[in-house]
Amino acid sequence: MLNAPAAAAVAPAPELAWSQGTLTEADIEALVEHGLLPENSISGWKSCTGEAFPLEDWTETGGKYHVAVFKDSNKKWAEEWFVVANPSPGLPPYTVLPPVPNAKWEEKLTEEEMVEVEVLLAEL
Repeated sequence: MLNAPAAAAVAPAPELAWSQGTLTEADIEALVEHGLLPENSISGWKSCTGEAFPLEDWTETGGKYHVAVFKDSNKKWAEEWFVVANPSPGLPPYTVLPPVPNAKWEEKLTEEEMVEVEVLLAEL
C-alpha cells in the first residue's frame, strides 16, 4: 500500500501569527529624539498600536506594495561576517544614552602595541 502524500502546510491567518502592536507614536518619537530612528518624513514609520497585525497603507501606494530591489540575497553572509562571544565581564548593559567619550580612546599606542597591530594586520 502506498502512503498518501503529506498535506501541504498551510500558513496561519495573520491575526493568529502576529502579536498585537504596543509601540505608541510617542514611543517612536522618543526613538527619533534619541537618534535611534530617522524622522517620520524620512523613513515613513507609523505606529501600529492596537492593530492585530501590521498592514500596508495602500492609500499611499495606489493599492500596491512598495518594491525593493536588492543587489543580492545575502545568503552567504556568514562568509563575510563573524560572531564573537561576549565573555565575562562582557559588554555593559544596553542604554539609550549616547556613548561617553573615554580619554583612553585618544591615547597613542606604545611601540609594543604597534608591533602587535602590525602582526594582526599582516594576517588580514
